[in-house]
Amino acid sequence: MLEAIVPAFLYKKPISSGVFYLLEKKRINILDISKTSLKNSEVKFIYKNITNDYIFYFTNLKDEDYVGSGTGIIVSRSLDAHIFNIMEYKGRIITLDFQFKGHLKIRIIQCYLPASSHVISIQNDYMNEIKRLLDEAKRKNYEIIMMGDLNNHYDSFLKRKQKG
Repeated sequence: MLEAIVPAFLYKKPISSGVFYLLEKKRINILDISKTSLKNSEVKFIYKNITNDYIFYFTNLKDEDYVGSGTGIIVSRSLDAHIFNIMEYKGRIITLDFQFKGHLKIRIIQCYLPASSHVISIQNDYMNEIKRLLDEAKRKNYEIIMMGDLNNHYDSFLKRKQKG
């Protein structure tokens, strides 16, 4: 089962009764978390051992730029054994590649991009990286799961693309 979580849920209840409850009660195998607004040092402490049944993969901007950023993927240990590649990009995109029996490969891309009010070149940089990751996965015949928040209005994106 795949799920997404709104980060505010992490803070409305103690983490042990929030995320842990959700993971275990609903038997979630993969959970994405966006906009954690946590420092790298805080995340390592909080998610070091979620439970014996889960592993947390996280990326963030530098500690001085962490507010409003941070994204991660929580994976059940049973699926974690199938991860063979992990990639991060500028604290806002994390990619996990899985390999299963029968040569089935799955790429999960989790992203939390800056709000569209940010400089267009920054948005385009992240979108180009996502496109590269998708193209590479297609070329390698991976199945693809894309999760997260692109913080973009598709109509505006199309208009910008048409203008060049």
